[in-house]
Amino acid sequence: MEALGLKLFSKSPSPSMTTVESPVDSEKLTKHLFSKYGIKLVGGQDAAKGKIFRIAHLGYFDDFDMLVVIGAVERGLHDLGWKVELGAGLAAAQRAFA
Repeated sequence: MEALGLKLFSKSPSPSMTTVESPVDSEKLTKHLFSKYGIKLVGGQDAAKGKIFRIAHLGYFDDFDMLVVIGAVERGLHDLGWKVELGAGLAAAQRAFA
């Protein structure tokens, strides 16, 4: 997420969820990702509603599952008009996984 210019929400991230500060309305982003790409992320609640999105990674997932989510976040942000370098997050993840 940082390779996309996004900030993590938590100072001490959880091993089961990544929470990201959203540069666009996260409610619009999560709805768009699900309707267009079939990717289910969740937004924030209460004071964080519309400001963050959460990526769950508890249970079984592998590198390729995460690449799909990262690619979808890139495309979703781009679709909603945020200037993002497409492929930057994927490239960073590929380097980290290698």
